Amino acid sequence: MSIAVINMREGYSKEQKAELLKRTKKACMDGLRVGELHSFCRIDEIPLENCDEQTKRMISLFVYTTDGKSVEGKDLVCQEFEDACREVLGPDFGFTIVIFKEHTDLDAGSKGHLRPLKPGYPNY
Repeated sequence: MSIAVINMREGYSKEQKAELLKRTKKACMDGLRVGELHSFCRIDEIPLENCDEQTKRMISLFVYTTDGKSVEGKDLVCQEFEDACREVLGPDFGFTIVIFKEHTDLDAGSKGHLRPLKPGYPNY
């Protein structure tokens, strides 16, 4: 499972955001070896008046995922996210920061239950 949240300043087109979402989701699926049904991605836009000058140029990606992901896989996510931002938003978009937060099954709930306590969990 992965939940990817992109934080970026407002001002990009619907088409750019849709393509960035698509490519970020693919990056997480490729790098973290997560299937499409267990990969989620969204953009949180920050109003320009809520950004300092440095933050206006930063696009951050926070990825929440189950533990045990490889360093190489996480690096692939970083590379593919950087490439997606550059190709979709233009070469002068700014810079990327990627933060990974891994969790154990004891630290995540789904559909009303802590994962290990969910009926049928092993088949989830």
